[in-house]
Amino acid sequence: MGLMPPDWAQPIASLVNFPKIDEADIRAEIRPWQVVQAGAASGGSGAEGEVRRLPGVYQGVSADAMRTNWNTAGTAEHLRTAVRAAAYAPAVLEGTATAVTATKVAIITQAIAGATRLASTLVAGGPLAAASATAGLLATRYAMRKILKEAEEGGARVLAPAVTRHITEPLERILKNTRGPFGGGPSPGGGGRPPRSPEGRAGADGR
Repeated sequence: MGLMPPDWAQPIASLVNFPKIDEADIRAEIRPWQVVQAGAASGGSGAEGEVRRLPGVYQGVSADAMRTNWNTAGTAEHLRTAVRAAAYAPAVLEGTATAVTATKVAIITQAIAGATRLASTLVAGGPLAAASATAGLLATRYAMRKILKEAEEGGARVLAPAVTRHITEPLERILKNTRGPFGGGPSPGGGGRPPRSPEGRAGADGR
């Protein structure tokens, strides 16, 4: 489970919902994104280079149609967008793992301090020991809850919008705008409508 409080401070840390996220699991996702980024970058560059070289070796109606579709569909830009999104993901994941660790460290620090104060109060004894111990536990729980709240708000305010803006939305735009050779969107010239006969009437399968 990544960083955890020491056993003797566990009871104090359990006063709040201690983060169960394992930072190692988050960082394990970085490498696949790096592989995707490298593959997309080299593959995209190679594909674009081949299309640019095609006029010398591949000519005719189909070749012209392919080059036109490549240019008008924005395929090269889609590839660059995918590369940028994949390159941004590792930084977000590393930032998330670091934020989780920092949150855990802050909570563990409060738990250790609270446990130490509790032990000192109980050892000292006296008529107010129970009341002081209770007050100390409530103060420690409040401090730990505040840390968790700030961490959650930071994630919602910074990390989540960053992921949406730099990764999710760009990839969704690619899916929305990309037309595959066998479907997946309206044809470049037909707008998704059935072909029409030379006389202007709908074809047999588009009546």
